[in-house]
Amino acid sequence: MTVGQDADPPAGEGGRRLWVAGPAGVLLVLTVGDVLVFGGAHTGDQVVFRDGLPPRSGVWHAFWRVLVTGGQYWLVGSAAALATAWLAWRARSLPVLLAGGSWLVGSELVIRALQLCFGRTAPLREVDLLFAGAVSFPSGHAANAAACLTFVAGVLSAPSWLRTAAHAWAVLVAIAVVTLGYHWPSDAIAGWALGIVLGQVGRHLVRRSGRPGPRGVLSSSAGRFWRARSGRRRRPRASRGRWSASGRDRGTPGSR
Repeated sequence: MTVGQDADPPAGEGGRRLWVAGPAGVLLVLTVGDVLVFGGAHTGDQVVFRDGLPPRSGVWHAFWRVLVTGGQYWLVGSAAALATAWLAWRARSLPVLLAGGSWLVGSELVIRALQLCFGRTAPLREVDLLFAGAVSFPSGHAANAAACLTFVAGVLSAPSWLRTAAHAWAVLVAIAVVTLGYHWPSDAIAGWALGIVLGQVGRHLVRRSGRPGPRGVLSSSAGRFWRARSGRRRRPRASRGRWSASGRDRGTPGSR
């Protein structure tokens, strides 16, 4: 590995990221096209709330309310900001901090711009209209959860179980906004897909901003953190011993 390059990702990691982000991008395009073509005539959207909105009380309502909190921008956005700041401090890199901050602002602007552009009404209005001045499509909660949670797991080089937990939480937030009657199913699908794409874009920007620098400074900094947390530290180096004049010239230990 040469100086100025990121550490090589684990085998298959790049393929896994593409496996998620690629289909998510395709799903986003298809969902947007479907909403534009059919508008409020979606069979799936209408069937879900055919019997009216779900009750706003009870244990299940409280359960889904707790889950949907994971999509609030002040919470997951703060987590993404803290992760970026920690990584920038560990790497002693101002570009990393600027890249993460720019991504946070830019991703939120993209989400809000799309919501204003489509102007779709929410199920609470009991009518499904486009370009009506509302902000239901895509779901902001689903998009923020998917974008920020996967961003945090990605830039910190989190272990596989934590990356899986981040994706699972993002999916649960998308389900929650529909279960609570906040959004149509297509809103949640588009929001989740958009968030996955934005999260991968943010990870790429932060990783790229860490170059040039010490070998794999971003990956190595995060990697040391997770090794310390799991108790797996590097083995101490063996003592070098004395070096003879001839051995010093050749770069190998010499005998006494």
